[in-house]
Amino acid sequence: MAMTAPKLFLAIVVIIIVGGVLLALVGGRRGDAGVIKNLNTIRTAAELYYDMNKNYGTAFVGSCPDAGAGTIFKDDKSVKIALKGALSAGGGEGDCVVTDGPSQVWAVRVQLKSRSEYWCVDSTGATAKTGSAINGAGACVFP
Repeated sequence: MAMTAPKLFLAIVVIIIVGGVLLALVGGRRGDAGVIKNLNTIRTAAELYYDMNKNYGTAFVGSCPDAGAGTIFKDDKSVKIALKGALSAGGGEGDCVVTDGPSQVWAVRVQLKSRSEYWCVDSTGATAKTGSAINGAGACVFP
């Protein structure tokens, strides 16, 4: 049975649509991997920062891009670069927390490419996907 022009055209359109869907899925996973990789970098850099400074900087709770001078999120170059990379690889939203006091802790939560979930890391070593906000104690909350 010979392929007619309309059948050939339809086959090409179907292949293009399926290819576009697959590309979107793969692209989303790459973005999620970029978020995770950058947040793992933050975890390592934060511990190095703490070893050098004996603290995580001034207390802060809020949107990561709003973190000001004195916070680990602005003052440490490695953390700042990794945070920017995570935000651009993901959905662009992120929450950062550094608690105050002698037992300082930190947490970062960045929106994944899917825009419905976040990846969270904190100073306890916790790291996972979550839909929950960072708690007031500076820790990731996992369902």
